Formats: sequence, structure tokens, C-alpha cells
Amino acid sequence: MMMRIAEISKLMKTEQGRGIVFYSLTIISMAFFFVSGEISRNAYYMLTYISFFSFAWLVWREKKLYFYWIPTLVLLLGLSKWVWAITTINHQLPLIAEHYKISGKRMILGAFVIYCVYRLSPEWRLPARLVQVGTLILCLTIFVVACIGIEQVIHTGERPKINSDAATSGAYMFTVLSLVTLWSLRRVFPRHYAAPYFITLVVSFILLGVTQTRSAILLFSLFCIASMLHHIVTTPGRSRLIWLGIFSAILLTGIFSLSKYSDQLFDRVETVKTEVQQYSAGDPSTSIGGRFGMWQAGLWAFTQHPWGQSADTRSLETKEWLDKHQPKNEIAYLNIQYHTHNDLVESFSLQGIVGGMIMLGFFLGLLLVPLFGKSPRYEALLLAIPVIYFSMGDSQFYNRESPYFILLVWGYFMMTRQVKTEHSRHHD
Repeated sequence: MMMRIAEISKLMKTEQGRGIVFYSLTIISMAFFFVSGEISRNAYYMLTYISFFSFAWLVWREKKLYFYWIPTLVLLLGLSKWVWAITTINHQLPLIAEHYKISGKRMILGAFVIYCVYRLSPEWRLPARLVQVGTLILCLTIFVVACIGIEQVIHTGERPKINSDAATSGAYMFTVLSLVTLWSLRRVFPRHYAAPYFITLVVSFILLGVTQTRSAILLFSLFCIASMLHHIVTTPGRSRLIWLGIFSAILLTGIFSLSKYSDQLFDRVETVKTEVQQYSAGDPSTSIGGRFGMWQAGLWAFTQHPWGQSADTRSLETKEWLDKHQPKNEIAYLNIQYHTHNDLVESFSLQGIVGGMIMLGFFLGLLLVPLFGKSPRYEALLLAIPVIYFSMGDSQFYNRESPYFILLVWGYFMMTRQVKTEHSRHHD
């Protein structure tokens, strides 16, 4: 599937060819994101460079710019991170600036991708087989990543880290991948999606279970329940009983597969209640207590420097607050040197009012754009809800990899939804 430059140049001369190039590079980058970061990034950068020149060509041809909310917000968000990183001095904590410099640059480039997808994709007519193959590649990615993750747990006993230095960050993006893959299966295989759909669903749940990432497990569990109920209710007559039996068998298989790790999984779920009770009783030395402490310290640091500050200054301000109010919050002390575990608090405390409002606007855009407009795209909520939900308890945009994957998925939804394949008429 890896295309030569000459082949890409030839394809870019037609509308259908442009669609094939954009779609293929998006699939390559998304699929390899969890297997080979280098290949994923190279495909993404190739896509961004093509998009930049396509953007310049569009502006030259049309003699004007069109306004779209998401590309604009992505550009502003990337600029707010990148400009902050290159204009602040961080001698003690240079890694924070380096992370935001990279993630900001990737978002700036990604804004051109999203703009071109919005502007060009209504004219694309992708081959149905290409979309089907792309969906199957995403399915294969889920199975490969699940096998690798389960193998790591069996041999090491530790939570698997999926393309990340932390099990949580990998689990967040894997959740997004699973949701977009499940949606794609229903869209491009409207008559034959059920079996692979629910097998993929169970495999995804098993991997999230062994990562023991509570927020991802909770969100995906709710999706699983809603998805199963929807399918059972909408399936006609006798087929409903057949599928109910199949779903029950798949569910039992998933539960059996997880039984070996159920103690650790349920222990982590149970600790949520315990940690909240401990924090309420004045003991902040828990994971949740650490987050509460970091959020409060970060917001206090924002009030001291509402127009932004360096990571070094914020570190001093947040530790000063912890010294006064939660001196025993060791988890907050340990993690505040990296980020505040909340993208809104993170943006306000570092990039100030401007950066914080841009971050808030981006989240609102993710939620509202799919719901309103001439053609609502409700499927994009499968990206918006997880991203916002996970960003309330962690810092997704501090991570150098997650932001560009999020943009790829948004572009994928826009391309696949707007493109009319020979199969899509069954689902529209």
C-alpha cells in the first residue's frame, strides 16, 4: 500500500485519485500508530505536506478561503501550544516545552489536512473495495494489538503499554480506534457486519480489561451495552433470537478470557469508591486525590499568571499551593512536574486565558459540529465524547502522538461519511 511519490503525483491529478491518496495515507497512519510509530508518523507527515500544497492550490484557484470550525480551531490550538513552547524559557522542565512544540506543530500541519478534507471530499468517489479494505486493515490492527498486549501481560504480569510510555494513554487511543472501526464495519458492510462487529467489540474489551484503565473500561462498557441492545432491538423477528444467542456466547467467551485477570480489574474498579472516600476524609494520597490536588494547584497557578507562564514558573506556583494546602499529596507532587492531568487546567495554567479558551472552544467544536449544520455527522461523536472525557482526567494534548491520531480519526469520519460507495446506500 506504500505509494511512490510519482504514483501519488499521478493520482492527485483527478478528484478520485486525491481521495484515494488521502484515504490510503490516513489508513496507513492510523493502523501503524499502534504497531510502528515511525511508519505512522511518516505517513502522517506525507499527508500533511500533500495537504499543504493542496491548500495552496485551492486558495490560488478559488481566490478565497472558506471557513470551517474544526480546521480553524485545530490551527489555533496548535499555534497556542507551539508559540508558547518557543517563547517561554524552561530551564528546569524543558521536556514539557518540547512535547508541546512537537504536538503543536503536528496540529498546525493537521489543520491543513482537515481543511482539504472538508473542501475536497464532497467531490470524491472512492472505490467501495478501497473503503472495505481500509476497514479490514483497522480490524486486523485491533487483533494484532490485542494479541501483543495480552502476550505482554502473560509474560510480564504488567499492564500493556500500547504505543505509549503509559498504559492509560495507549488505552485511550485504542478505545477511539475500536469505536471508529466498529462504526466502519456497520457502514461499509451493512448486510454482513454483525459477526465481525461483535467479535471485534469483545476483543477490544478484553485488551482494555488487561490494561486496567478504568475510564476506558467504563466508557467502552457503556458503548458495548448500548450497541448490543440497539442491534437486538432493530433485528427483525426470528433473527433476533439467533443473534441474542450468538451475543451471549461471545460475551461469555470474553468474560472467560478475562477471568484470569478479573481480580486485578475489579480491584481497580472498586478502588475508585475507596479513593473518593479517602479524599473526602482528608487523605489525598490516592490516584483520584492526586488528580484533585493537581487540578486545584493548576487553577491557582492560573490565577497568579492569567496570561500564561513557563512550565518552570507553574511548577513553583503549584508546589507552593500544595505546600500550603496538601503537603501529604505525594502523587500530586510527583506528577505535577509533567502535567496537571486535565487538558483544560493544563491549557489555562500554561497558555493562560487565550490558550485555555481555545482549548475549551475546540472541545465545544468537537461536540457541536457533529450535531448541527446542513448534514449532521453524529458518528463524529464517537471521537468527540472519548476525547473530551479522557481529557478531563488526563492530558491528551501533552502527549506528542495522541493529537495527530485524533485529527486522523476526525478526517477519516469526514471522508468516509461524505464519500458515497456502492454499499453506503444501504445505510443512508
